[in-house]
Amino acid sequence: MRAPDLPSATETGAVAMARPRRLGLMMAALCALLPPAAIGGGMLMAPLQALAGLIAGSTVSWRRGGPLATAAGLLLMAFALWIALSTAWSAVQRPEQGVKIVGAAATGVVLIAGVAASGGRDRALMRAALAAGLLVLCVYGAVEALFDM
Repeated sequence: MRAPDLPSATETGAVAMARPRRLGLMMAALCALLPPAAIGGGMLMAPLQALAGLIAGSTVSWRRGGPLATAAGLLLMAFALWIALSTAWSAVQRPEQGVKIVGAAATGVVLIAGVAASGGRDRALMRAALAAGLLVLCVYGAVEALFDM
Protein backbone atom coordinates (compact mmCIF):
# COMPACT_ATOMS: atom_id res chain seq x y z
CA MET A 1 0.00 0.00 0.00
CA ARG A 2 1.40 3.35 -1.04
CA ALA A 3 1.46 6.36 1.34
CA PRO A 4 -0.54 9.38 0.19
CA ASP A 5 1.38 12.28 -1.28
CA LEU A 6 1.76 14.97 1.33
CA PRO A 7 1.94 18.65 0.39
CA SER A 8 5.34 20.29 0.61
CA ALA A 9 6.30 22.69 3.39
CA THR A 10 5.78 25.72 1.15
CA GLU A 11 2.29 24.54 0.15
CA THR A 12 1.14 24.14 3.75
CA GLY A 13 2.67 27.40 4.95
CA ALA A 14 5.01 25.58 7.33
CA VAL A 15 7.87 27.78 6.18
CA ALA A 16 6.01 30.86 7.41
CA MET A 17 5.31 29.13 10.73
CA ALA A 18 8.96 28.71 11.64
CA ARG A 19 10.29 29.87 15.02
CA PRO A 20 9.99 33.63 15.58
CA ARG A 21 13.12 35.55 14.78
CA ARG A 22 14.79 38.25 16.82
CA LEU A 23 12.56 40.93 15.28
CA GLY A 24 9.33 39.22 16.32
CA LEU A 25 10.56 38.67 19.86
CA MET A 26 11.82 42.25 20.08
CA MET A 27 8.46 43.63 18.91
CA ALA A 28 6.65 41.45 21.43
CA ALA A 29 8.88 42.83 24.19
CA LEU A 30 8.30 46.40 22.93
CA CYS A 31 4.53 45.89 22.97
CA ALA A 32 4.72 44.43 26.48
CA LEU A 33 6.73 47.42 27.76
CA LEU A 34 4.67 50.16 26.11
CA PRO A 35 1.68 50.14 28.54
CA PRO A 36 3.77 50.71 31.68
CA ALA A 37 5.85 53.27 29.77
CA ALA A 38 2.71 55.12 28.69
CA ILE A 39 1.22 55.10 32.18
CA GLY A 40 4.53 56.21 33.67
CA GLY A 41 4.42 59.49 31.76
CA GLY A 42 5.65 58.44 28.35
CA MET A 43 9.31 59.31 28.92
CA LEU A 44 10.41 55.76 28.21
CA MET A 45 8.50 55.39 24.94
CA ALA A 46 11.00 57.25 22.73
CA PRO A 47 14.06 55.32 23.95
CA LEU A 48 12.14 52.04 23.57
CA GLN A 49 11.18 52.95 20.02
CA ALA A 50 14.76 53.97 19.21
CA LEU A 51 16.14 50.70 20.59
CA ALA A 52 13.53 48.71 18.68
CA GLY A 53 14.38 50.62 15.49
CA LEU A 54 18.09 49.91 15.90
CA ILE A 55 17.41 46.21 16.43
CA ALA A 56 15.02 46.13 13.47
CA GLY A 57 17.64 47.84 11.30
CA SER A 58 19.98 44.92 11.74
CA THR A 59 17.31 42.51 10.43
CA VAL A 60 16.12 44.43 7.35
CA SER A 61 17.59 43.72 3.94
CA TRP A 62 17.89 47.24 2.51
CA ARG A 63 18.81 45.99 -0.96
CA ARG A 64 15.26 44.70 -1.47
CA GLY A 65 13.72 48.09 -0.71
CA GLY A 66 14.27 49.53 -4.19
CA PRO A 67 12.75 52.89 -5.06
CA LEU A 68 10.50 52.94 -2.00
CA ALA A 69 13.49 52.74 0.36
CA THR A 70 15.24 55.45 -1.66
CA ALA A 71 12.17 57.71 -1.46
CA ALA A 72 11.89 57.14 2.30
CA GLY A 73 15.57 57.98 2.72
CA LEU A 74 15.22 61.18 0.69
CA LEU A 75 12.14 62.23 2.68
CA LEU A 76 14.01 61.57 5.92
CA MET A 77 16.96 63.68 4.73
CA ALA A 78 14.59 66.51 3.74
CA PHE A 79 12.99 66.29 7.18
CA ALA A 80 16.43 66.43 8.84
CA LEU A 81 17.31 69.52 6.78
CA TRP A 82 14.03 71.18 7.78
CA ILE A 83 14.72 70.40 11.46
CA ALA A 84 18.24 71.84 11.16
CA LEU A 85 16.95 75.03 9.56
CA SER A 86 14.12 75.45 12.05
CA THR A 87 16.48 75.06 15.02
CA ALA A 88 18.77 77.69 13.46
CA TRP A 89 16.08 80.40 13.60
CA SER A 90 14.42 79.22 16.79
CA ALA A 91 14.38 81.63 19.74
CA VAL A 92 15.31 78.76 22.06
CA GLN A 93 18.72 77.38 21.12
CA ARG A 94 18.51 73.65 21.85
CA PRO A 95 20.11 71.85 18.91
CA GLU A 96 20.01 68.52 20.75
CA GLN A 97 16.23 68.59 20.37
CA GLY A 98 16.60 68.50 16.58
CA VAL A 99 18.93 65.51 16.82
CA LYS A 100 16.39 63.71 19.01
CA ILE A 101 13.55 64.39 16.58
CA VAL A 102 15.51 63.23 13.53
CA GLY A 103 16.74 60.15 15.42
CA ALA A 104 13.21 59.26 16.46
CA ALA A 105 11.96 59.66 12.90
CA ALA A 106 14.81 57.57 11.48
CA THR A 107 14.41 54.73 13.97
CA GLY A 108 10.64 54.83 13.48
CA VAL A 109 11.03 54.41 9.72
CA VAL A 110 13.47 51.53 10.25
CA LEU A 111 11.11 49.90 12.76
CA ILE A 112 8.21 50.09 10.32
CA ALA A 113 10.41 48.68 7.53
CA GLY A 114 11.44 45.80 9.78
CA VAL A 115 7.86 44.96 10.67
CA ALA A 116 6.83 45.16 7.01
CA ALA A 117 9.64 42.79 6.00
CA SER A 118 8.96 40.24 8.74
CA GLY A 119 7.54 36.77 8.14
CA GLY A 120 4.26 35.12 9.08
CA ARG A 121 5.15 33.84 12.54
CA ASP A 122 6.78 37.16 13.49
CA ARG A 123 3.73 39.12 12.35
CA ALA A 124 1.37 36.84 14.26
CA LEU A 125 3.46 37.26 17.42
CA MET A 126 3.58 41.05 16.94
CA ARG A 127 -0.19 41.28 16.42
CA ALA A 128 -0.89 39.21 19.53
CA ALA A 129 1.59 41.22 21.63
CA LEU A 130 0.19 44.53 20.39
CA ALA A 131 -3.38 43.43 21.12
CA ALA A 132 -2.38 42.29 24.62
CA GLY A 133 -0.47 45.53 25.23
CA LEU A 134 -3.43 47.65 24.13
CA LEU A 135 -5.76 45.62 26.34
CA VAL A 136 -3.46 46.15 29.33
CA LEU A 137 -3.27 49.88 28.53
CA CYS A 138 -7.08 50.06 28.40
CA VAL A 139 -7.32 48.34 31.78
CA TYR A 140 -4.73 50.75 33.23
CA GLY A 141 -6.68 53.70 31.86
CA ALA A 142 -10.00 52.38 33.18
CA VAL A 143 -8.55 51.83 36.66
CA GLU A 144 -7.14 55.37 36.67
CA ALA A 145 -10.48 56.82 35.52
CA LEU A 146 -12.64 54.78 37.91
CA PHE A 147 -10.54 55.43 41.01
CA ASP A 148 -9.58 59.03 40.15
CA MET A 149 -5.86 58.33 40.31
